[in-house]
Amino acid sequence: MGKKLSLNWNPIWYTIPEFAHLKPLDLHHREQEDFKLPREASGLKNIHVLIRAGFCLKKVGDLQLKITGDDRYKLYLDGAFVQEGPAPSYPGHYYYNEIKLSGMAKGEHVLGIHLYYQGCINRVFYSGDLRMAFAAELRGESGETIPLAFVYKKTDACQGDTIGYDTQFLENFDAGKFPAG
Repeated sequence: MGKKLSLNWNPIWYTIPEFAHLKPLDLHHREQEDFKLPREASGLKNIHVLIRAGFCLKKVGDLQLKITGDDRYKLYLDGAFVQEGPAPSYPGHYYYNEIKLSGMAKGEHVLGIHLYYQGCINRVFYSGDLRMAFAAELRGESGETIPLAFVYKKTDACQGDTIGYDTQFLENFDAGKFPAG
């Protein structure tokens, strides 16, 4: 479950329609330099997206999952939490996680991803850069790619005001707004 540099992996990145037409911003600038966010950035904050992809295994075996996200992801397998990531890094130089899924049972399985875009400019997430995306690739024991067809749903189950010089959100979770399953 080590973290490696994205130089070794050129994945397909997936996003939602609100971000598909936007060009990511370079947020690096000098402290006193005049910097203004474009108008498109104003409503894109504190966005939570739930993503699913089902797959079927014809035999028991080990799988290898590579995954990354911008800003943050939480990964679930068959409803059980696996891990979250990736480690903070600079845009354009993303870390990804390699996860070994050992002894997977024959039959139907579901990957679940909770993708989070904060949208506030801070130096931990490098958020506010108009990029919300994830990449995931699943491979079998012999290296074959296992196809994943992702579907998504935005959720407003997490709400909250900004704190800390408008650099982060309080997360007030409303389980009644979180979809079951």
